[in-house]
Amino acid sequence: MPSNTPLLKPVFESIPCPWTPENPRHDHQLIFPLDDKRLMLVWCEYYAASPSVVERLGPEEHGGQQHDQMPCRLSARISRDAGRTWGHRFIVQDNLWKLNVKHPNLIRAGSGELLFFCTGWNDFNRDRRIYMKRSPDDGETWTAPKPISGTGFHCLNNDHILRLSSGRVLLPFHHSDDFGFEPERYESIESWVYYSDDDF
Repeated sequence: MPSNTPLLKPVFESIPCPWTPENPRHDHQLIFPLDDKRLMLVWCEYYAASPSVVERLGPEEHGGQQHDQMPCRLSARISRDAGRTWGHRFIVQDNLWKLNVKHPNLIRAGSGELLFFCTGWNDFNRDRRIYMKRSPDDGETWTAPKPISGTGFHCLNNDHILRLSSGRVLLPFHHSDDFGFEPERYESIESWVYYSDDDF
């Protein structure tokens, strides 16, 4: 490309999840169509649970505070103009676990209900479980989250659920009986998938 070619600029841009001292990290997002007019952005919103996080104190000037097990909840915003602007933040899943909740997945059931999946972390290495809840009214109300995995290390990635042409729903996840940071323990992670022919 010639050096004098102007850079392409976005038609519009916005930051729906800005960094703040109270919310120092955002990740694992998805955008889900609620209906013909509305999109719902869901993401992992980490939040301050101690003075050192807000005041940026600690190892390496707050850098040491940024870790995967820091407190997190699943928040959302609605757009009515195809993502050009986003409404006020609300909570889709609060943190009911000892560490946090992450990895949102959404799909619409054949009945029209929304099916929502996430990973609740009670222990970083030993207790991560996959939870599911339902909404009959496009996210206005939800059932209580219920575990669909057993005890141990079970973990989703965000926005990976899918429906086959047959109607079967697939939810990939990874599992380990002996997870840890040592290279040989990473080898214990296995790829699995839940499947359902009746929308769980």
